[in-house]
Amino acid sequence: MHTMEKAEKQEKQIVADDFYHEIFNGVNDMILVHDPETGAILDANSKCLEIGYTADEIRRMGVAGFSPKGEEYSPDRIMLLIRKAAEGCPQLFEWGFYDRAGKLHPTEVSLKRATIRGRNVVLAILRDISERKAVRQETRQAKDNFHNIVEKYTDGLIVLDYEWRVHFANPVAVHFFTHDKNVLAGGRFDHTMKNKKSAEVVITRLNGKPGTGEMRKTNTEWEGKPAYLISIRDVTGPKKLVEELTRAIGSIRTLRGLLPICSHCKKIRNDKGYWEQIETYISLHSEAEFSHGLCPDCVAKYYPQIKDRHET
Repeated sequence: MHTMEKAEKQEKQIVADDFYHEIFNGVNDMILVHDPETGAILDANSKCLEIGYTADEIRRMGVAGFSPKGEEYSPDRIMLLIRKAAEGCPQLFEWGFYDRAGKLHPTEVSLKRATIRGRNVVLAILRDISERKAVRQETRQAKDNFHNIVEKYTDGLIVLDYEWRVHFANPVAVHFFTHDKNVLAGGRFDHTMKNKKSAEVVITRLNGKPGTGEMRKTNTEWEGKPAYLISIRDVTGPKKLVEELTRAIGSIRTLRGLLPICSHCKKIRNDKGYWEQIETYISLHSEAEFSHGLCPDCVAKYYPQIKDRHET
């Protein structure tokens, strides 16, 4: 009877070991089993072998053997982290390890205490985060590029959510709305445009004087959510020029059409049917002014004595 119980116990242990190794080697993360007292590596799953070392080499090298140099990766810090996990305080941190080819892999490490076959151990679950770090770096670079562009942009740029709350304003926009504390504090943008795509707004120009800004609204995304992009351009100068040209054009009166003119005395008939001297009519209907004189032909015809005196 005793022999049968012992055999059954051994069989269950074998099944349990097989189940343990199936899970241990089947996960997609690297797993190291540590002695909580010494920090030594007791076991490594098959995923760990993909870095080019054998299980025996990994046990012999220890964590410090394939980690970067420096105080942050020192054996003392490794041991401190293992002991904290062994005391029941799970640890989550970023690390780095070198494969056999010498390539550094950024890694996220999770340390937790566990019991395997009745023995207290610390499990280190290592996840390669090289892709995550690359994406993070690309995102950071994209943000830096974005800020470099918009901060040097000569137009004001403001990003609003659909509730018209300010999420971003470049330096020019902040200056334009120096008088508007909501823009500075990231509050609600009161200069709503509703269904309009463009509108004019009072701004503080870069020279500190009040002016006119032309706002334009387009749809965009900000941090993955629908948003409005408001661009503001200082149109004070062009607007003033247009107003001056409009006034100038308005002051110009042009004579057009057929003018009834007497073939003998050269008087012109006005709209009311009265005949006026040509210079009077033109003066009333244009900006022209007249100064009277005599042409040579008229001097000879009407003032011959003046012509003869001039010639002698």
